[in-house]
Amino acid sequence: MLEGKSKTIDQQKMIGTFQYGVWMVDYAVQSMQAGQSGMIAWSLDDAMHVASRKSNNGDLNDYEWKEWGLWDSFGEEKGKPELEKLRPWYYTWSLLSKYIPAGSKILKTDSTGVSGLRCAAATFNDNGKTGYTFVIVNATETANQVNLQLPGDTKLTLHQFNYFENDMVKDAGGYPLEKRTIKNTLLGKGIKISLPSKGVVIFTTLK
Repeated sequence: MLEGKSKTIDQQKMIGTFQYGVWMVDYAVQSMQAGQSGMIAWSLDDAMHVASRKSNNGDLNDYEWKEWGLWDSFGEEKGKPELEKLRPWYYTWSLLSKYIPAGSKILKTDSTGVSGLRCAAATFNDNGKTGYTFVIVNATETANQVNLQLPGDTKLTLHQFNYFENDMVKDAGGYPLEKRTIKNTLLGKGIKISLPSKGVVIFTTLK
């Protein structure tokens, strides 16, 4: 992700922002639409990689550390314990990792006709049943709406996760929780999904 990357050191200056969580989903959705077979986000933990050495005092602050991770487990040692907390993009990337499992088949989706408003859909085997995950990302500054529709007459129970600046449900540890469950919905008729601002909505049949 070049947007937000420092020009002088290998660090992503937007890594701790809500915006970065939207960007990473937007990247993933575009990659799925383009036919990419898999993605790995780099990196997991800022404590894993050094960018350069700037002094020789015998402690962690001798180094400039790469900053691309989901957290920094050396935050306390660096005098910044807040860095050890999960960054916002953990919320979206963990959901993608869990609900688009290995072996998923990416389905063709129609264009929304709105620049920056994109969708992806995946299907997979869920203990002998057909499972689905739908990802909708609004990378624009305005509210948008899409019609989520799947041909056929199968009723699905969908678990919804929202990622908006003022609407993302978490547990005490910062891990994502579902916003709501929509039971026995018939997607053949379509359902209207509103995205009130920049953000992401994920629906999945996986529990």
